[in-house]
Amino acid sequence: MQLQVSNSFSLPKLADSRSQQSPLTSKNAGFSVTAVRLGLPDTGYISYGEMVDQGRQITQAVSIPIIGDGENGYGNVMNVKRTVKGYIKAGFAGIILETIRFN
Repeated sequence: MQLQVSNSFSLPKLADSRSQQSPLTSKNAGFSVTAVRLGLPDTGYISYGEMVDQGRQITQAVSIPIIGDGENGYGNVMNVKRTVKGYIKAGFAGIILETIRFN
């Protein structure tokens, strides 16, 4: 089943705590963090720990709610649970989870 979206919008993305003054307009927040931290595309290179660390830095530097890119939850159901709890502890106001399979 494919989700059909008729009305969509884009939110500004922050790649790091310094970006708070000029939010990035990239298509994907995970891409922004991966590009800043690793200089790589968003194709599964960044780890859960790196995203939580980056998110903690961002949420502590701004006074607005931040939604975190939880990728695919970094594994099975238990990993998704760990990801959600970790993002909450990092200060994220919300999390986006995707269903992506990398071959």
